[in-house]
Amino acid sequence: VLKELPDKRKVIVPVDIDNRKDYDNYEQEFIDWVQKRKEEAPQNEKIMKQLKAEGFNLSPEKKELIAKMIAERNAEKAEHLFRIETLKQKTAKGKMKQAKEWISDFIESGEKLVVFATHKEIVNEVANEFKCHKIMGETPAIERQKIVEDFQNNPDTKLIVLNIKAGGVGITLTASSNVLFLEYPWTPADLEQAIDRTHRIGQKDSVTAWFLVGKD
Repeated sequence: VLKELPDKRKVIVPVDIDNRKDYDNYEQEFIDWVQKRKEEAPQNEKIMKQLKAEGFNLSPEKKELIAKMIAERNAEKAEHLFRIETLKQKTAKGKMKQAKEWISDFIESGEKLVVFATHKEIVNEVANEFKCHKIMGETPAIERQKIVEDFQNNPDTKLIVLNIKAGGVGITLTASSNVLFLEYPWTPADLEQAIDRTHRIGQKDSVTAWFLVGKD
């Protein structure tokens, strides 16, 4: 439908994180935890199959054991996601010094820039550093519209920072042709939606999505 739109490209910008030791220690702890779960899983699955094979003949004690094992499995899944999310947060924090320098250098060029992040702490830190508008989940709809209009129409407003979920859909930011990601979202679809806040009808320039990615 939008064949008349200009090109869009993606550029990876590798950066060093300044909390490498903390990151590496937690990563190793996470790997050890996963390895332990992997070693325990076959035995747990074997017990579960044996119990389920008894079907309706299960005693109340065995039914209670199955319920407990299912609860433990669900808790492990939740902890798995939590540990990955913690690693993501540590990476984001480790990139902040480099990110601020990159943003500062970019806006000195006079062009507008849209910045996306996942965690509230990161959005707030960038917005506070540059005294710019931000959009997060709790930002009221009326205020969001005012922020978008100011970014679109005010030549002095060079920067806006958004949470990927809250600002990645339903708004138009074609005053900028550059998007910077400080963090990746969980899904490629969320990523493309965020980029397309600038790659929409009304965009006359090619759009560049920049990704600040922690080395290793």
